[in-house]
Amino acid sequence: MAAPSAAMAVFAGMGWIGLTAMMAVSLIAFVRLFFGALQRGRDSFFPAAAAACVLFALVQSFAGPGLLRPAAILCLSVIVGLGLSQSVSQSSSR
Repeated sequence: MAAPSAAMAVFAGMGWIGLTAMMAVSLIAFVRLFFGALQRGRDSFFPAAAAACVLFALVQSFAGPGLLRPAAILCLSVIVGLGLSQSVSQSSSR
């Protein structure tokens, strides 16, 4: 029998530690992307969109098992990777 949601599947597989780790990693990624978008100023589209996708995925993980599919995992990974790569400015003052 399939789990009713992605969060419950993580909980069934790894317990409270796994569920807490999943939520912590998602919130850390959200905060990093959000502040990266604020830092970028007018070029903040990709980090802001990725932050919104991470927040949506965190909420959606409690709603249904759709995030357990390989296509959803791949799309979310690409979105977060693109957002993180665009959240760092390429100015010469490093």
